[in-house]
Amino acid sequence: MAIDKTKSKQVLQRINTDIFQQIEELNLDTSKKRNTTNRSAKIRELIRLGLTSNLPVEDFQILTTKDYEKVLLTLPNEMLEQIKEFQHANRIDNRTNAVLILIKMGLYEIQQ
Repeated sequence: MAIDKTKSKQVLQRINTDIFQQIEELNLDTSKKRNTTNRSAKIRELIRLGLTSNLPVEDFQILTTKDYEKVLLTLPNEMLEQIKEFQHANRIDNRTNAVLILIKMGLYEIQQ
């Protein structure tokens, strides 16, 4: 299935191994009908939760590590714009770190 580039964009994302493992073990019921097992769908949902969270960003800073996985994500253009706004509003140096912080915030929201 081809990606409609007017609506979505593929981005290569580095995810720390420990966060990646948490995502893999996660069962999200995003549709209220079935568990979401697709990794990209899980990550998109975690980002969405992070974007709607009121948690302080300072609590979710990313530690640099050489242990990471590379994941190709398809993200809607509107979500990419929200990530960009989040990145600039919180003075985060790059999109990779902004996405990682949003994923961590989403994981925290789910665990609460």
